Amino acid sequence: MVKFGVIGVGYLGRHHTRILRDLSDVKLLGIFDINRKRGEKISREFSIPIYDSSDSLIEDADALVIATPTVTHYKIAKKALLMGKHTFVEKPITYDLKEADELVDLRKKMGVILQTGHVERFNPAFLAVKDMIKEPLFVEAHRLTPPNKRSNDVSVVLDLMVHDLDLVFLYIKEPIVYISAAGIPVVNDSIDLANVRLEFASGAIANITASRIYKGMMRKIRFYQRYAYISIDLFEKKAEVYTRKNENGIPEIIKKIINPANEEPLKLELRSFVDAILGRREPAITPEEATHTLKIAHTILEKIEERGIPGENR
Repeated sequence: MVKFGVIGVGYLGRHHTRILRDLSDVKLLGIFDINRKRGEKISREFSIPIYDSSDSLIEDADALVIATPTVTHYKIAKKALLMGKHTFVEKPITYDLKEADELVDLRKKMGVILQTGHVERFNPAFLAVKDMIKEPLFVEAHRLTPPNKRSNDVSVVLDLMVHDLDLVFLYIKEPIVYISAAGIPVVNDSIDLANVRLEFASGAIANITASRIYKGMMRKIRFYQRYAYISIDLFEKKAEVYTRKNENGIPEIIKKIINPANEEPLKLELRSFVDAILGRREPAITPEEATHTLKIAHTILEKIEERGIPGENR
């Protein structure tokens, strides 16, 4: 049984609390939020004790979920790791690259698990087709959401685009040789709409757009490879696979629609984290992977700033 605590019970932290409360092999000790009123509300909703300080919750727990604003990740995660606690940090791992590197080194020193919340790896639509994706030559992604009050402490690159960068880097591991990026702030002081084109040493290309000023919801990623095209709708949790079949010298396109079981990605992600703590599996996402994604995200912001647009406002 792993004793858990949740620090930060805003939108995502509330869902972490809900899932951990009922997850097998987990005892949810309590929650903490700097906003006492919000913490008390979540405590009543899920009948979970509320702690008076994050320090006391870290001390009592075996593992922590940190779902606080990005700029606070480093300080809280460092404290948890120094106390030998397994730590799950919502994406991005930290705001600053040096802070991320320090947490990676600290995790190694303490011998605990540090995992970042790149939840799309656990989306049922992605899981259903992930083994079909082999050496993609072109990737196109659109992650578009309406304006909201969450995660506006960082740009849309660190808020939303990091999910698709993470999926791209799962399959294209060659060095990036060229980056072209553009972005603008619209309703916030930081970038709300961004597009990037990544060119890799192998010749593969990724074109990614992220927006938090869209009228609806779109989370789609498409992988094009030799003799196959795989389209994943991460919002609707379904996929389409197009493959070429050559019958008697006549090429034919075969379409397959995949509707996987509608499992909750965050629950699958937390289950994976618990299983890694218990030694049942290797961590699904390494902190080195999360740090690499963060590094490229900052490079994208630098490219946007080269156009005269400030990438962040801290």
